[in-house]
Amino acid sequence: MTLLEAIDGEDREALVELLVDDVVFHSPVQTYRGREQILRLLLATGSIIENVEVTRRLDGVTFFAATVEEHPVDGV
Repeated sequence: MTLLEAIDGEDREALVELLVDDVVFHSPVQTYRGREQILRLLLATGSIIENVEVTRRLDGVTFFAATVEEHPVDGV
């Protein structure tokens, strides 16, 4: 299972397996540190995005399109 699939499926067990203990996520708003903090963030994200579709893969980076409350969004 990919990280994007785990987020989209709100699969807590898969996310726990995919994230290392000292994972760091830098967002435009703040930096999140540690598996538990990022796990909450990714599960919340998974609960609001729908219709996730991979649009491109480039050097280990996945680009995707989705919807949030019927609004189109793009993500990396």
